[in-house]
Amino acid sequence: MRKNVLFLVGLLAMAACATVEPVWRTIPESEYPYKKAWPIIVSTISNKFDIATIDANSGYMRTDWKIKKDMFGTPKTRTRMAVKTESKQPLKFSFRAEVESWNAFSESWTPKGNDATIESDIQEEFASRLK
Repeated sequence: MRKNVLFLVGLLAMAACATVEPVWRTIPESEYPYKKAWPIIVSTISNKFDIATIDANSGYMRTDWKIKKDMFGTPKTRTRMAVKTESKQPLKFSFRAEVESWNAFSESWTPKGNDATIESDIQEEFASRLK
């Protein structure tokens, strides 16, 4: 019985440490002019996150981490956005909302993939504003 409990505790600890790398989401190609699209992309993201890095020439932007804490002030998760331009004409770009969770055992952040809710909201906003 004791071996089973220890095995279960070990298995749960490994599952909590499992990493999931975020993937890029691509917006369908558009004939929308890049010079008009870039400010819309920037404002859409900056309404929800603080910008850390931005380069309009290459079409790349990354935000600072936004940290969510529990009621005791302990970090739980952090999320940041990134956008990269694949093509300026026709306009094609990718974005991702990567999320990491705090691992109290190792005292480090563990990648947990994408935040699908934020990505869905951002994609809807892009679709409505980049017509």
